[in-house]
Amino acid sequence: DQLTVNCYEPGQVSDFRIVPRNSDIIMTDEGQVTIVPRLYRVSFTFRKVSQHQNTRQVLPVLPKSDLDAAQLEQNYVHKIYDKIADNFSHTRHSAWPGVVEFLGKFTTGSIILDVGYWL
Repeated sequence: DQLTVNCYEPGQVSDFRIVPRNSDIIMTDEGQVTIVPRLYRVSFTFRKVSQHQNTRQVLPVLPKSDLDAAQLEQNYVHKIYDKIADNFSHTRHSAWPGVVEFLGKFTTGSIILDVGYWL
């Protein structure tokens, strides 16, 4: 098991990437170094919005029902992926400029959680 905590100043987040790995180098109980195949990987990325440029824009709120949550997911996840799907294979290992645009839709101080799971 491993925990990595990364803290970035505003403006550095666009350079953040999770490098895909198939194995980990670990120390055994006997003090030996060994390579262990990675079975799965879970990442939690918390982001705090520090500035908001356009205060006239309608911002999403915490959903009050399953229907509201589904609509929020449709508007802020599915539509984004639909827009980038054609270009995804070329950009998946690069910083996405759309992330900056997405985060700009939230008020200052909002907390965003980005969860990833790989097998």
